[in-house]
Amino acid sequence: MIVCNASPLMYLAKIGKLDILKKLFGEIVIPNQVYEEVVIKGIKDGFIDAHVVEKGINDKWILVKEVMVDKELNRFASEIDVGEIAVINLARKIRANLILIDDASARIIAESFGLNVNPTIELEID
Repeated sequence: MIVCNASPLMYLAKIGKLDILKKLFGEIVIPNQVYEEVVIKGIKDGFIDAHVVEKGINDKWILVKEVMVDKELNRFASEIDVGEIAVINLARKIRANLILIDDASARIIAESFGLNVNPTIELEID
């Protein structure tokens, strides 16, 4: 299972390449906090890419999972945002194969928990 943060979704949707994630992984999982940031806030703020991500959710290849922020991860709240904390927490809970996350601090924190992490730029795209 692949867990994805907001920035890979937004970057790929903005350039019309969100389907790359579907081709590479079949389906991805996002925590509800990322859904709120990308889709709910994005639509409210008028971002077209929010609708592209919403379509992936409606087509059921982007799955939204409810996740509570673990107290152990709250200590990183001054370094990374709530979406990144939720992604790391969800990945730990479901034993994800990979996390897609771009923020360098979030990648380091995720790796410190033994998680496999890639930024968007390192995706192997044909």
